[in-house]
Amino acid sequence: MTYIKGLVSVIIPTYREPKLLEQAIKSVHNQTYKDIELIVIDDVDSNGVSWARNQGITKAKGEYIALLDQDDTYLSDKIEKSVCFLKIWSGLGMVHHKAIIANHRCIWLGGGDEWDIKYMLEHKVGKCKNLLYRNYICNSTPVIRHYC
Repeated sequence: MTYIKGLVSVIIPTYREPKLLEQAIKSVHNQTYKDIELIVIDDVDSNGVSWARNQGITKAKGEYIALLDQDDTYLSDKIEKSVCFLKIWSGLGMVHHKAIIANHRCIWLGGGDEWDIKYMLEHKVGKCKNLLYRNYICNSTPVIRHYC
């Protein structure tokens, strides 16, 4: 399959939380990076968030996939900085970053020194193996190359 170069497909799984979903969508529309495809998957039958994300990935046309939970929001430069890192570090399959928990809602960091690439550089399996034992990646932080 051919993906649209530079396009970021943001996937938001949702289940009966319209007010939360509205805030998540607004944070996507407020991005400084504008080449975005927004895909909202309604998990009507409560098949599970993984099912909904996978449905979104199959529909996505972007070179990059960004995940966003319906109860989370992005800072306005989150996608721009993520794409910048992926362009600079062409050997990376994904980037992610730390999160701030504020009032039971996650607001994602965007600062360059907050980006964690130590486990992804040069596809070093030994370091990535740590993810099998402890997943330290917040759900709404990864931006992934679609071909990965």
